[in-house]
Amino acid sequence: MGSADITARITHRRRQLYVHSVLYYRFCTSVIDDATFDRWAYELRDLQALYPDESAAAPFADEFAAWDGTTGYDLPWNAWAIAAAERLMRDVPK
Repeated sequence: MGSADITARITHRRRQLYVHSVLYYRFCTSVIDDATFDRWAYELRDLQALYPDESAAAPFADEFAAWDGTTGYDLPWNAWAIAAAERLMRDVPK
């Protein structure tokens, strides 16, 4: 995997985890199970540790700088994550 691929993977996982953290902690709902969140979280934690340069270049570097993969509780909510969570809640079939 090249540097651009790693940065893209980190970006993808950060966005997923950001949105699902907002869903869970702000809106008290979830569209994925805990095992999926944990799998994504630990993958991201490992990628950030293995590839610090790519991690620093990916979006939300500050928000995920001290993140250890155990929870999304401490991630700061921002307008992008809230809007994405609201769209996901609206679009998920009930």
